[in-house]
Amino acid sequence: IEHSCVPAGDYELVRYSSPKYKHTWALVGRYVSALKEPQTGVRFGILFHSGNWERDTEGCILVGAGIAPMRPPLEDELELAVTDSVRTTGRLIALLDASRERNYLTIVDIPSMTDVG
Repeated sequence: IEHSCVPAGDYELVRYSSPKYKHTWALVGRYVSALKEPQTGVRFGILFHSGNWERDTEGCILVGAGIAPMRPPLEDELELAVTDSVRTTGRLIALLDASRERNYLTIVDIPSMTDVG
């Protein structure tokens, strides 16, 4: 990833469900467009989900506890990876689900996986 696909700004978080991602949240706002509405194909947001490797995402945000060098399955070389992703994603979704208010997120800066280190 050369750069973040999420420009700095304020975004709303909304519940999202699809056949692939049964229960998660999406970041929506005027600057994001990686996620398509299944019925219309209109792009409207960026999905949060678990995953470890850059190849686990196509414009989505992988949630985790940190970033560390890890060896992917069936690979010889270490790669930067998102750590503790399943548990951290579950905690984020539970926190957002418990909120009775509208949820917003302000993005200040998101370094790419290759910028971390």
